[in-house]
Amino acid sequence: MCRSARGAAHGDRVLERARHRARTTVSRSPGGHRRGYAPGLDRPRSRRSTRYRIGSAFHNCAVVAVVIQLCLLYVVAGLFKVRGMRWQEGTALYYVLRVAEYSIFPELARLLYEHALIVYAVTYLTVFLQAFFPLLLLRPSTRHLAFVLVTLMHLGIGVLMGIPFFSLFMISTDLILFTDREYTAIGAWLRRHGHPLISRTRPARTAPL
Repeated sequence: MCRSARGAAHGDRVLERARHRARTTVSRSPGGHRRGYAPGLDRPRSRRSTRYRIGSAFHNCAVVAVVIQLCLLYVVAGLFKVRGMRWQEGTALYYVLRVAEYSIFPELARLLYEHALIVYAVTYLTVFLQAFFPLLLLRPSTRHLAFVLVTLMHLGIGVLMGIPFFSLFMISTDLILFTDREYTAIGAWLRRHGHPLISRTRPARTAPL
């Protein structure tokens, strides 16, 4: 009876030693540094993960805030245009291009305002684009179309009205409409087609959190 009790106690001690060795076993991590499997060693990683989630949440809120401001800017501009008689008649572009203070390329402006169809089309398209800009962001295809149209609009404003810095600022702000996945796809497409700038750079490796 005593021998069996002693054997059981010895077995418990052996099992406890094995568990202790398993908890304190040290292995090599992929980064080359030594890391133990003690329970407390996983806390820094969880803290980094928490900071990453909090930072991502703040980042996403900032992106949403910028997009909301863009929508308000375009919608308010479109609604103010709707109230104007020239915009309702479809002739606003004609009078804008005839302003001498804004016309830095008068010959180019003349080529546009001498064609009534172009004047009507661009005038009404501008109002429609700005007034319904938030709705165009609901689908990826219409969102890409909206980006192309507003980029052309701002390029026209910069070239024909002589305010390039405003146009460049708005175009750079509109770039936030693209997602990270779309930027990655664009970079991969340019790299496959041997773009001289993209092909020389390697994709950045993100450090593990």
